[in-house]
Amino acid sequence: MHYGNHTTVKVELEASYPYSNFMGWYESLADYEREVWTHLAKSSDRTEQNTILITKKAIELYCLEMDLDYIPNSDDYLETIFKKLTNNLIMVSLMERDMVVLLSGEISMLGEPEFAITDRGKKFMGKIH
Repeated sequence: MHYGNHTTVKVELEASYPYSNFMGWYESLADYEREVWTHLAKSSDRTEQNTILITKKAIELYCLEMDLDYIPNSDDYLETIFKKLTNNLIMVSLMERDMVVLLSGEISMLGEPEFAITDRGKKFMGKIH
């Protein structure tokens, strides 16, 4: 990826991926890899290197889902897709722990799914308050 005084940035994707969206990528991960990515998403003291790693993955997944190879050269834009990836990772990990359920939509870099807290999630929230 190159930056500069351009309004867009060309994103160099690999020739092929074994996935085409967030859930395809997430489901392709081994359990320990899921834990690493979820930890990175939840980390409040992440390093610059970890921030770069998450941002690159967010750009990759966003471009795959949108079928794009250019994105706006904007910090706000990058922050938006960064947050989308971290939120997706957190929500999927909560679903795997039966803390939330997906009510509608799909978990992707584009969608706005609707979730509900399960009884187990409510009990857990009660314990930490």
